[in-house]
Amino acid sequence: IGDVHKYNTQLAQSTTEINPTLKNGPLFLEALIGIAINGSPWEYMLKMKEKGYDGVVPVDLSIFGKYNFLLSPESVRAATVEESSILPRRFSVPLFETLELDRGIVYEQGERHKRNKRMCIPSFEQSQSMESFVGATKAELDDLSLSFQAKANDDDSNIDLYAEMRKSALNVVLDVSFGLGKEGASNFQRADELSKTIAEYLERIVALANEIPPLWQISPRLSYNYVRV
Repeated sequence: IGDVHKYNTQLAQSTTEINPTLKNGPLFLEALIGIAINGSPWEYMLKMKEKGYDGVVPVDLSIFGKYNFLLSPESVRAATVEESSILPRRFSVPLFETLELDRGIVYEQGERHKRNKRMCIPSFEQSQSMESFVGATKAELDDLSLSFQAKANDDDSNIDLYAEMRKSALNVVLDVSFGLGKEGASNFQRADELSKTIAEYLERIVALANEIPPLWQISPRLSYNYVRV
């Protein structure tokens, strides 16, 4: 969900070639009722395709802001990569600033983001660095595939793909970025605890962004999700 205000029209025009059947968004009352029924803007957005919406769908919530809901991979690519210059910022959710997530290598803005990107490029362009990550990722996914095959023979086994992929990604980071090596990463005693903490952190941010009413806008400490983040 991206609050792009006056850039709505430009973005919609730029993605019309991707989605020539781009249609007008829902009326204010329809959107409001949809969000209320589904519990959050995020859940409402996920249900919109069932009603025939696709691509970039403008949603005008009056005093609550004007938004573009991106309902296809093509529209996300257009908004974040191909037509990213249309957007004044890489994201426009005030929550990121409230949580001070607009800092650091990943979420810096403007010139600071460009500077950090220039600094990081050599590390990712060196063939030796890439080979380390690619090799570690392949080895980790090979092991994950074997574990899935073993569990496939167990009728009572349920696999949480999100949890498994999260652990695998963490193993690669511990292996390469922190230098533990594959065995050290696999045997890291607090890996499960760290993985669960990362999961809750990300999930709480999403819950906070979709909080109704948005108590964090009044006073962050009123929101349990904000406190947990």
